[in-house]
Amino acid sequence: MTDRLKLFCFPFAGATAAVYHRFRRYLPPRIDVVPVEMAGHGSRMKEPLIDSVSGHVDDLLPRLTDQMAAGPFAVFCHSVGTLLAFEVLHSLQEHEGIEPVHVFFSGRHTPDVPSKTSWHQAPDSVFLSMIRGFGGTSQQVLDTPELVELFTPILKSDYKVAETYEYAAPAELLHCPVTAVAGTRDPVVSAEQLRRWGEFTDGPFDVHQLPGGHFYWFDDVAPLCSILMRGLARPSSPDRSTSARDGQVHQL
Repeated sequence: MTDRLKLFCFPFAGATAAVYHRFRRYLPPRIDVVPVEMAGHGSRMKEPLIDSVSGHVDDLLPRLTDQMAAGPFAVFCHSVGTLLAFEVLHSLQEHEGIEPVHVFFSGRHTPDVPSKTSWHQAPDSVFLSMIRGFGGTSQQVLDTPELVELFTPILKSDYKVAETYEYAAPAELLHCPVTAVAGTRDPVVSAEQLRRWGEFTDGPFDVHQLPGGHFYWFDDVAPLCSILMRGLARPSSPDRSTSARDGQVHQL
């Protein structure tokens, strides 16, 4: 695969589109990184927050459909972003006939597994204690009362998105290659749960674990970008990959 393509990157809880800008340093020029900004975040901070997957899908589809229809594209999504991407992609596939060349699901179990937490309902002090232990939020933000006041409603809204999501089986499987990725010490998703992403595509599938926790790519994004490049260099095939059939998890 040598043609230029867009890589749409769906964010995790509390994230802005800017978190994906560093991908551009490690990916070749032919891959155009397109970070997706959620309402109420980053450059869209003045817009009202959306606290449901369906609400985000309704918001994002008009923004993304024409871009995704314009040429080859792939998707990377992390944590709660996997739910948004999953629903957006199935809507485009079912209603528009638009399909990606590859999807990379990162840091979350498959969407048919319901959330077992309700952190968005916890008192702010309890919620913030959990956030501190989980990582992924800037220490500067957590140590600055004004920023805590600003970002706590955003984080709680995003957690509500994930924790209240209700899965409905799509009409069809995805037809593109899928790669599932997570950290070896991620408390959110195990290797066994990662392997189940293969049940959601009839295309090639593989699994990778990289050293680290839930935000395994924060300290060093290069290994993840290597996985992205390898996946996007591999031509699509109607046959399932060996790693999908055997359940092999590649650890680096």
